[in-house]
Amino acid sequence: IYRNYQAHSWKARTVKNIECYLVNERGAPFLRLETPRDCRAFSYSTLLGFECAVDGTSIVLDFAVGKVILKGIRLREVFISIAAGTCVALIARTETEIIESGQTEAPLITDIRTKVAEKMET
Repeated sequence: IYRNYQAHSWKARTVKNIECYLVNERGAPFLRLETPRDCRAFSYSTLLGFECAVDGTSIVLDFAVGKVILKGIRLREVFISIAAGTCVALIARTETEIIESGQTEAPLITDIRTKVAEKMET
């Protein structure tokens, strides 16, 4: 599925064939989140705020519809692409994939948690 994005001028950050995030230099209307158990997309227009831990091990994204928490290592580069609005997708990888990749310098997302806000009564 990600190969199709590369064919349409999407650029992927690849870590020895372990993609943890995809970037489109032109910007993106949505941010897709993929884990082994779930796939969601959030509109950048609903992004209210975001923050990155000083040590680069977590990012918190506050959307109007809920909160997303990313865990990993060296996430500063991912944070910068989200801040620029060019990040298209965030993909969590398993511990096994990370160890097998042998990559020590690139960002790696190990967990993505979403907490959707309760629907408001009108």
